[in-house]
Amino acid sequence: MDHSPKFCRAQAAFHQSRADATSLPNVRVIEYAAAQAWTREAELAEMVDRRRARMGLPS
Repeated sequence: MDHSPKFCRAQAAFHQSRADATSLPNVRVIEYAAAQAWTREAELAEMVDRRRARMGLPS
């Protein structure tokens, strides 16, 4: 299943806010890694959307 860039950015923001809000170092590391992963996923989803638009396919 493809995720939209908007969904991925929302997930990244959610995990970043959890990382910022916690006082537990292990949780901070995990949440920060999740935020980075969702940010990268958003970048990939944007690339897919651009490719589909170039080819005239529905997104």
